[in-house]
Amino acid sequence: MEETAVHTNKISRTKVELRVRELPAAPPALAALFPEVAIGAPISRCGAQMLYVAQVRSNAAPCLLLVVEAAAFRSAGHRASFLTGMQQVQAIRHPHLLTLLWLGERGGNVCLGYEAFGGECLFPVMDRFLMDPPTVVGIIAALGEALHAAHVHGVIHRDLNPSWILMDAAGNIKLAGMGVAALLHGPHQEFASALLWRPEYLRSYPAPEQLNPAETSDHQADVHALGMITYELLSGSPPGGYVGLPSARAAVGTHVDQVIFRALHSSPAARYHSAAEFANDIQL
Repeated sequence: MEETAVHTNKISRTKVELRVRELPAAPPALAALFPEVAIGAPISRCGAQMLYVAQVRSNAAPCLLLVVEAAAFRSAGHRASFLTGMQQVQAIRHPHLLTLLWLGERGGNVCLGYEAFGGECLFPVMDRFLMDPPTVVGIIAALGEALHAAHVHGVIHRDLNPSWILMDAAGNIKLAGMGVAALLHGPHQEFASALLWRPEYLRSYPAPEQLNPAETSDHQADVHALGMITYELLSGSPPGGYVGLPSARAAVGTHVDQVIFRALHSSPAARYHSAAEFANDIQL
């Protein structure tokens, strides 16, 4: 009976939010800015940015494209700092991180070209069915390893949510957009302000310190978001005003409850020290 209730809640939530997640085609102005790239269908809306399937016209090489519009930058100096930071991201290689291959800048707009990946963002996958716990553990293990690989290089995601997580038909996982939000919004009040313009379903993933303009955030915010995603994948919905036990809604032991709630602790110091440590402890 409980499983039926979870499934019903999932479908009800989906009916509302799928309308929000409809993705528009690339505007003609975008194609005119970067004519050397053929821009195809959108995959995901990631914050204020869209991730598209694309192809480099000169060699027909497939890729994924993310464009950061000029309006996202406070100044030319902010844009230059963003490009420098993304060059650091470009040097990171991990099998579960979407590899950044090249960067371009045109008229103040920045274009990020990623490796091709034939998947979709995790939101529609989550809408179609509730995943079994072993599948969830596999996804979280991949994300934890990818995040840790970036963190040791000093790169933070700071906007981790299912719209940045890509999954293909074989179940392979890639994390997109590493560093984008961190470099655009910084650790202070800018991200908290940006959240006000987001749809409600994206507001549950940031850590408490990200919602307080007086506080700063670091890699512990990514650990918190990973805990939120784990909770939602297991239970079918993110924690709301009442936070139930994942073990009451999925076939997992009570130790999984303890692991998840440690990652969701309001104090960053009380959370797991690394995403890899959390992913290791979430094992069934």
